[in-house]
Amino acid sequence: MHNEVFGRPLFTLSPEEEASYGRDWQMLASSYGPVYGVLRNGRSLFIADAVNYQDYFFDLGGSAAARALRLPRRLGTTTRG
Repeated sequence: MHNEVFGRPLFTLSPEEEASYGRDWQMLASSYGPVYGVLRNGRSLFIADAVNYQDYFFDLGGSAAARALRLPRRLGTTTRG
């Protein structure tokens, strides 16, 4: 079912089904606290962790081992109250 209210599946059965949703990113949310992530093209992951007041960025690069990257200064410096 294609409906913006329901979002989209993280996993699909075929490349054709994946392409039908027309986005190259998915937003993820923790069910236990204010931690959110954006997975882009299955190759990069940005995490905003409001529990520990930390932001993270990972280059997944298509391999089993993710590589943590430094956030650009403009993204890593936010004021939190």
